[in-house]
Amino acid sequence: PVGVWTALPDGLEFAEASDAGVFDKATRLVGWRLPPLPANGSKTLTLELKAVSPGEGAVRTVAQAGQPEPPA
Repeated sequence: PVGVWTALPDGLEFAEASDAGVFDKATRLVGWRLPPLPANGSKTLTLELKAVSPGEGAVRTVAQAGQPEPPA
């Protein structure tokens, strides 16, 4: 499987995610658990966020094969 995790900084609120992506309020992570991709395969995921306060921040995403749980 492939695990994909996006960390939301303060000031951004989760609205929705494609492909059954799930938001964890406690960790502020959006996560997807996907089936394995074929060699040279790709998958596009979408994430909709809402700005709830002014500021700057980076949205960090990590994808790992064989990683069904979020990174620590």
